[in-house]
Amino acid sequence: MAIIPAVPSFASNDSSLANLQSLSYAVSFLVDMSVRPIWHLYTGSTHAVTANTVTTESFPLVVYDNDLVSDGTGVTIQTAGYYAVETALDFLYSAGTSQRTMAWFQLTAGANNPNLTNGTTKLFGGEGLTASNFTTEDLAMCPADICPYALYPGDQLRVQYNSDTACTRETNLNNSYISGRFTPNFTGRMVRPV
Repeated sequence: MAIIPAVPSFASNDSSLANLQSLSYAVSFLVDMSVRPIWHLYTGSTHAVTANTVTTESFPLVVYDNDLVSDGTGVTIQTAGYYAVETALDFLYSAGTSQRTMAWFQLTAGANNPNLTNGTTKLFGGEGLTASNFTTEDLAMCPADICPYALYPGDQLRVQYNSDTACTRETNLNNSYISGRFTPNFTGRMVRPV
C-alpha cells in the first residue's frame, strides 16, 4: 500500500529537516510515477471469443506494479484514490462478416468502500466499434477513462468485452502488418488520493 503524504505546516523561517523531507515526499507523490500507485499488465495468449457473451479478460503478466494490485485477472486496489485506466485489445474478424464489438471497465466494490455496497458492480469507460467485410484484419480498441468512483482497498477493476460475432482476441503475433500487432494490456495510475 502506498503511503499518502501529509503536507507539513511551516512556521515563519522554519527549515527543519523533518518538514523539508515531508514536503519532498509530498511533491514526489504528485509528480513521480514510481511513488504513486501505477500498474501495467498484459497477456501473451490468444483466445476465441464466443458471440454475444461478456468476457472478462485476464492479465496474468506484470510489466510493473508498484502497489501490488495485480491479481491475475485485473487489479485489486490497495491504496484509496481516484484512478485513470486504459486498455488495448485486438480482435481478428472473420472474412466477409460485419461485426460490432464493445469493451469497457468493470468496478466491483469491496468491503472497504464507504460509498458502494460490497459486491456492487459499476461499468464505465465503454467503447464500441463496428467493422464490416474485413478479411483477416484486426480491429484494435483502446478504451481509456478516469474511474468515476473513488476506489478503496479491496475494490476490483476488470476489463470486459462483447462481440456480436464469434472472433479471436489476438495478441502480438508479429506476422502481419494488419493482424496481431498489439499485446492486450491493462494500465492504470492513481490520479489523486481520496
